[in-house]
Amino acid sequence: MLNHPHSSNSPKKSAFQDIIIKKPPLPQKKVVIPDTFQKKGHSLFIERTNAAVRIGEIKKDNSDARPKKKRWYVARPLVILYAVVAFTLFLVVVDAFSGVHVAITPHQEFFKVDTVLKASVDGQADLGVETVIMEESLKQSLSVSGQQDVEEKSSGTLTIYNEFSSAPQVFVGRTRFETPDGKIYRIAEQVTVPGAKIADGKIEPSSLDVTVYADEPGEEYNIGPADFTIPGFKGSPRYEKFYARSSSGMSGGFNGTTRVATKEDIDALSSALETQIREKLARRLTDELPENMIVPENAASLSVVKKDFSAEAGKPAETLVLDMTMRYDGLAVSVDDLEELLIKRYLEQEGENNTQFDIVNIGNLSYQAQESDPRSGIMTLHIEGFAHVVWNIDQSLLAENLAAAGFRKQLNVFSYYPQIEEAVISFSPSWWRVFPNDPDKITIERTLFESP
Repeated sequence: MLNHPHSSNSPKKSAFQDIIIKKPPLPQKKVVIPDTFQKKGHSLFIERTNAAVRIGEIKKDNSDARPKKKRWYVARPLVILYAVVAFTLFLVVVDAFSGVHVAITPHQEFFKVDTVLKASVDGQADLGVETVIMEESLKQSLSVSGQQDVEEKSSGTLTIYNEFSSAPQVFVGRTRFETPDGKIYRIAEQVTVPGAKIADGKIEPSSLDVTVYADEPGEEYNIGPADFTIPGFKGSPRYEKFYARSSSGMSGGFNGTTRVATKEDIDALSSALETQIREKLARRLTDELPENMIVPENAASLSVVKKDFSAEAGKPAETLVLDMTMRYDGLAVSVDDLEELLIKRYLEQEGENNTQFDIVNIGNLSYQAQESDPRSGIMTLHIEGFAHVVWNIDQSLLAENLAAAGFRKQLNVFSYYPQIEEAVISFSPSWWRVFPNDPDKITIERTLFESP
């Protein structure tokens, strides 16, 4: 029951306190709040107690704060500087390794050459020559191939002494000389031993060297040095006063079947050794002759100076030895002199300098000596062929002019070289189309037509 507010029996109270409305309590919801969280750039914290939860702002410690990032436009000057330095270094490196190759085609002509020149070593002719003299010796052996029955008599040199008188003594052919053991050797022809010299009553014996041969074939007559008597004087005073001695002994005696040198052995050894000497002389000529000198065809001769065999055909021998010496005599002419003479004869006009031309195939023309005497130094030379003439260009000067020309003015340089018919320029690297200022970096190559 409600009491009227104006009833006198009730004490005075506030009206709102008088109305109490009790409602059943709402079910509580469980809320999970993290200890900290971010809100619009502020760090907040939550403090939990038994009675309540308090939320507040976390104050930042500036000592742990991260530095702010710099804006890109703050570092822009450094980036530009680095880029400029890098680009400059790039240009320097490219320029250091760059280069230019210029292939030039000069003016060229061909003309027929057919002329005869006189040449002499004394310079009193169209052309001067130089004599070329060389000698080569070789010694070689060959096993003999022949075999036959042989009878050979031993032989050697004796010295006959005259202690008998001052009168000369004649010894007829086949005079005998005897060794102490009875071996007989004979001279083949008559000889005369001069008389002895008598001084102060004393006789100084005279002597004569002769060749003797054993009386019979066989090896038993091959002996060493020995004394000899003369059986023909036996029983007379001359027997003691005429005598002979051999200092080297006797050799060559043989009787039986043995190996011998044949004519085929001699010819084969001679041919082989001559071929080797010719090749050796040819190599020497190539190595020793100056590059600007040539020996025309038929302007040289080879001769045999020495040809000594150790045995004759049919003579006993185990090996055949040949000692040979050959001599080369030739006449050489200067290629430069030939070129100058041909240019004067075929190309040079009045007032022109013959150094403006080159005969690039001067060494490939035909040079043949019609007459040649290497010993006297005289030659008649016939020259024939097609000469390939090229107009000269000073390549070093061209490179200097290209290097010194201003930017993009290099092409104008070629207008000052009328002898250049075509020029092909290649840059390295190909995309770096700049002429270097250093002429050493400009390579000039001459392009020629093919010579006939």
